[in-house]
Amino acid sequence: MKKVLKNSLILVAVFTTFLSFGNDFPPLAKKRAVKETYVTFKDVKKGATLTLKDNDNEVIYLEKILLSGTYEKKFDLSLLPSGEYYFELEKDIEIKTKPFTVTFQEVTFHDKEESQFHKPIVRIEEEKVFISQLSLKKEPLKIELYYDGNGKNNELVYSEKLSNDIILERILKLSKNEKGNYKLVMYSEGHEYIEKFSL
Repeated sequence: MKKVLKNSLILVAVFTTFLSFGNDFPPLAKKRAVKETYVTFKDVKKGATLTLKDNDNEVIYLEKILLSGTYEKKFDLSLLPSGEYYFELEKDIEIKTKPFTVTFQEVTFHDKEESQFHKPIVRIEEEKVFISQLSLKKEPLKIELYYDGNGKNNELVYSEKLSNDIILERILKLSKNEKGNYKLVMYSEGHEYIEKFSL
């Protein structure tokens, strides 16, 4: 009986100790303080797309811009797992990026690494395809043209890599006899652009 009473008193003492230290849980068990970050882009256009991507280019967040002007929004980026991320604002002919790092719920923006680059522009007039891109960093532009018609099924009919210039340009002249559907695929600065058209 004395042994049972002694063990009961030890259990009561242990529970009393836990209760007296109940407010001293480790930091992860406490309610986390919200760490909001304002993300701002100037001179945005209605219809532009804002995406948040990880280092593997996986889209985490996507939003269509509804108003032109300055875009500013609060995000709690500390909820993201530790790693490298970036916001990307895609406008008509240009893309702006804002990279940042999350380390143990701390968010650090890399302002010096913000970048801006221009998308390729495609114009089609009759059998001519005009392709141009402003490449301030002289990054290459890879072009692939696929044809679907006259018994050909999505066949690669033209491929070229333009590089070593600030202004990259190419004019493709298509045959009047090759009626059908075309797909122009362009790769630049880690992005893929597709333009579909018919003759």
